[in-house]
Amino acid sequence: MRAGKGFSLIELLIGAGLLALFMTSIVGTLYYCNRYLKTADAKIAAQGQCLQATMWLSRTINESTMEATTVAPGLGVCFASPRSPGSGEITFLAGKLLWKQTMAYYRTVDPDGVPILMHKGIPYALERLDPETPLSVAAAMTTATSHQRVISRYVKDFQIDTYAPTDPDPNLRNCARIAIECYVPYYNSEYSVRVRTQIRLEN
Repeated sequence: MRAGKGFSLIELLIGAGLLALFMTSIVGTLYYCNRYLKTADAKIAAQGQCLQATMWLSRTINESTMEATTVAPGLGVCFASPRSPGSGEITFLAGKLLWKQTMAYYRTVDPDGVPILMHKGIPYALERLDPETPLSVAAAMTTATSHQRVISRYVKDFQIDTYAPTDPDPNLRNCARIAIECYVPYYNSEYSVRVRTQIRLEN
């Protein structure tokens, strides 16, 4: 700039170009930071869905018996429970558990087509000292009951395997191994988290 005069056209163009480059770098940085934060939020949300489902399943299936548990690979599990529907109370008669319902966890879709993990409790007609023969998972899915709840959404995979008390591996005997994978849709792609756990059936 000359003394007493304004900027020349070339100086203005150079200044505008430098300013444009600076603003482009700032906008690009903000865009990628925002996308990174949203990606992190998506992963945390998927992990939360997995952990919530695992907690529900762990808390209930460990109270069942191997003989009163049926598994449908990739679909779900059905088992006897000593807990009262609704209240969750456990009671005894002459020192023995009273069995009160069949529980089922299975993968299905909601009315919007989102894959979900459904929990369903099917009360026994009468409490009993020995658990009823468990329903198949397919039968439990079609059984009407008011005791049901969606415990996880965007469930990509749900696998559960059970191991008999006579399994050659002592670390697997009377155990159930569970793997739940959930995802969160984001920018036309998926960020998924898989959680695995092993639970010993106590009764």
